[in-house]
Amino acid sequence: MKKIIAWVLVLIISLTLVPNVHATGFKVEDKDLSESIHQYIEKRKEATVSVAIGVFKSGKVVYEGYYGYIDVENKLRASKDSIYEWGSVSKVLTWVSVMQLEGAGKIDFDEDIKTYLPKDFAKKLHYKHKVTMKDLMNHQAGFQEVTYPIEYQDAKDIPPIDQLLLSSEPKQIYTPGTVTAYSNWSTSLAAYVVESIASEPFYDYVKKHIFNPLNMTKTAIKPDWSDNTFVQSHRKQSKAYSYIDGDQSSFGQSVVHIGLYPSGAAAGTLDDYLKFTAEFTNPNTKLFQKADTLDRMLQATSQYTGHDIGRNYHGLWSMDYGTHLLGHSGNTQGFSSSIWFDPVSRTGYAVMTNEVGETTYNYGLSELFFGKPKVDIQPDDAISGVYFNKRTIDAEFLRMIKYFAGILPISKTDNAGVEKLMIGDIQFTHLGQHVYRQDDGNGLAFNLYKKGNAPVLEGFTSDYEQFKMIELVSAIMLLFSMLVTLVCVVISIIMNIIRCIRRKHRTIFARRNNIALFASTFNSIGFFYIWMGMNTYNPTAVLFISIMFIVLSLGIIANAIFQFYNKIKHNNTWANVCCALCLCLSVVVVIFFELYKFWI
Repeated sequence: MKKIIAWVLVLIISLTLVPNVHATGFKVEDKDLSESIHQYIEKRKEATVSVAIGVFKSGKVVYEGYYGYIDVENKLRASKDSIYEWGSVSKVLTWVSVMQLEGAGKIDFDEDIKTYLPKDFAKKLHYKHKVTMKDLMNHQAGFQEVTYPIEYQDAKDIPPIDQLLLSSEPKQIYTPGTVTAYSNWSTSLAAYVVESIASEPFYDYVKKHIFNPLNMTKTAIKPDWSDNTFVQSHRKQSKAYSYIDGDQSSFGQSVVHIGLYPSGAAAGTLDDYLKFTAEFTNPNTKLFQKADTLDRMLQATSQYTGHDIGRNYHGLWSMDYGTHLLGHSGNTQGFSSSIWFDPVSRTGYAVMTNEVGETTYNYGLSELFFGKPKVDIQPDDAISGVYFNKRTIDAEFLRMIKYFAGILPISKTDNAGVEKLMIGDIQFTHLGQHVYRQDDGNGLAFNLYKKGNAPVLEGFTSDYEQFKMIELVSAIMLLFSMLVTLVCVVISIIMNIIRCIRRKHRTIFARRNNIALFASTFNSIGFFYIWMGMNTYNPTAVLFISIMFIVLSLGIIANAIFQFYNKIKHNNTWANVCCALCLCLSVVVVIFFELYKFWI
């Protein structure tokens, strides 16, 4: 009897300590799938263009459905032949390829990736700190955002991937392994590692080792989709839209070609998409030769700081709804897609839409299938402040993007434990232990984790850091100086026109001010617009423009000194001096911004 009681106690304790797998699995019975999905869509049909949904369990598709129009204008309904773009879900093809090579003993995740790249290519890379394949998978290689042209109207303009990688290489601004910042360039570099090891183009490798084994006959990955004629021809039938808050916009075919194609160029049918995505729940997957490779891929490679919670799993991201889900989402100019699955219960779903930035289905279905997470408000440290996305540009030119894009301004509310975005309806609910639930109210919800005592929030795919007050002031000063500079140039032009009318423009002072006006105009307008218009970092061009700005600035300052000196000698007027001083403001702006690098 004592032994029985002891075993019962052990069982009770073990059930208390071990998560209930069934309680966190798929919530909808197979027989109810069709009706549940239909009701879900009906409630949202006014804001839906088309959506293709698939559900899979243990590697088998148990539901596949299509709703709406792939071409609204011509009433072409979505079907098994409709082509959708994968967007960033294409990256999963890279990570599967990497895992295949690792399983074959051809890649060591902790080795410097230069080991696997052609020597002439590796020598041209100029990052400072060692980068491993694990860093690339976790998006922790330390690279800032790139400034290359992401999309091309004509696929013929796209250079070979090795050339594009070198010409668009971003600066390494973080120490690898310390910051998570989503990176298209990093993923494409990983794909080039695969290409280098396999000694064949990446698209050929994917077709041979992923598409063919899974019988994916209606999927392409090349930038122009020329590796699959069916996709290339049927893609022309698909149109892109945006249905948001009653505003319905059509973008037509929205055909663009992605240069670093491994990061987002795949396109195909839902049927093919499911053949691939379902394999992540298949205990006998065809993706890998060794049975344990998939199990290893589904192990966390990065975690949230201070929490025993996986963040990235060999390239797959994680989100928490009714359970801890793994997967990936993607967007292009006109399409959105996603895959989310529970590795414990081996169940998941896949979504493809022809809407830009769609979240209701890509993320919202997680609540339908897996349930809502338990959200108990537990007031914690406030996180109010203005944050910037660490996936940004923080060095060299175009640094101003950091102050305009990806900003997260959070403010307090009257409710304890609830904060909100200053603009919009996004809320941040305190869950305790420095965990905060971000919810846009339209399906997309995920946890943010405060990084210890640092003013950093670790989010879904990127870290966010709170702006320092001095940097906020600098950004405001920059905007103000840009506006004032423009006003001063306009005033100077008006003053010169007045002098011309009064025939006072022929004096040496007026003529020099006219020359300075030209220099200042070019310095002001040229500085902002030439830099902003540059697509790639070209050292020669940057050096030339920098020297040009220095020469122009020296000329403007020299003119101001000349005008002021002659006023002291009583040979000039205050009008000319004021005009010269106004023009000097353009020089102040350039010096202050230090060619797009703040002085802090």
